[in-house]
Amino acid sequence: MRIVSIWAKGAAVGPIQSDSLAALEELGHEIRVFPTEALADLKVLRDEVRSFAPHFGFFVANLSVPLEVLDELGVPFASWFADNPFRVLDERFRGACMSLFCWDRDYLDELTDYGIEHVHWLPLAANPRRFAPGPQDPELVAPLSFCADCGDEELLGDLPFDQVPGLKAVIEELIDAQGKHPARRADTLARDLAMRSRTHGLLARALASDRSLAREVEICVQASAGVLYRRRALLALVTGGVPLDVYGPSGWERILDRLPRVRIGGWLDNGEALARLYRSSTLNLNLTIPQLRTALPMRIFDALAAGGAVLSDWRPDLERFFEPACEISVARSTEELVDLARWLLRHPTHAGDTARAGRSRVLAEHTFVHRMESMVRYMAHDHDLALDRAA
Repeated sequence: MRIVSIWAKGAAVGPIQSDSLAALEELGHEIRVFPTEALADLKVLRDEVRSFAPHFGFFVANLSVPLEVLDELGVPFASWFADNPFRVLDERFRGACMSLFCWDRDYLDELTDYGIEHVHWLPLAANPRRFAPGPQDPELVAPLSFCADCGDEELLGDLPFDQVPGLKAVIEELIDAQGKHPARRADTLARDLAMRSRTHGLLARALASDRSLAREVEICVQASAGVLYRRRALLALVTGGVPLDVYGPSGWERILDRLPRVRIGGWLDNGEALARLYRSSTLNLNLTIPQLRTALPMRIFDALAAGGAVLSDWRPDLERFFEPACEISVARSTEELVDLARWLLRHPTHAGDTARAGRSRVLAEHTFVHRMESMVRYMAHDHDLALDRAA
């Protein structure tokens, strides 16, 4: 098939888009990718797209989608969403000729209720061409490593907290609860807190009755709680005597500076540099953000593909995709995370065994080629496209 796309800006979505398009090419499809700047002149873009005559478009998280052009030309499109899809989804896409693919299956019913006709679960994956085993990097050798953003100090967003006395404090309590229980939904946590005060009860009832408000509050809570959760987990590991290498923005220096057994480095390129870290670490730590209620982040697939062992917090999909303890090490609480990290560092042979088994599983079932095969089949079904059309 002929598939059109436009490069999206952003460090997070860029690798996903490029890995997806590379997999589609590997599957024999013809790909035409326009630069982001093409959106500045929709008339020229429309003529170029019409000339290419794509069967469908492919985008990540609705970024760089020329909705007017695709609608005018009658071209359906696929959009693969990361994290909470309601962060970037808006009214324009309710009637669009699109199929929405989501990493996290827990959002599927909400997306259908929102008015998206074609909604599918499509988990993340790895590109084994970018993340592959190789020699260790002496400068990156570590017992336990973690590479991620540290977040901002204040992430409460633009909600009108001052309209209700005490609301900001209640939201902060909700963020604290989400930070302790990152896999639970914010509205469920709000119900648990409802009896604490009148304001707690008002918020819980409001979230239960107004889905739009519930989504807005959840986006705010998830972002703030994810930052808090990761900081708490890392501090617990350090306090528990686990040596730790952390890579990311300079904010980690402020949070973890001068703590014993901690080494801090800058951002690593999402490619060969990150692959070297994964295969040079005895353990690669994954701390899943609350936006992923059931799903697994790209870090797990990439680290295993590169030949690294993974120690992860728990999400339901871990047991769908891997065999815990054999292919990946999984902790269901911060206390268990600290204990398991200490045990695995005392038994590096077991960690290496899980790395090899986990990589075999990723190569067999969880590559971008596997995901794009599924996506093309869904697109053919949803939009009456013939799979045997020549690329």
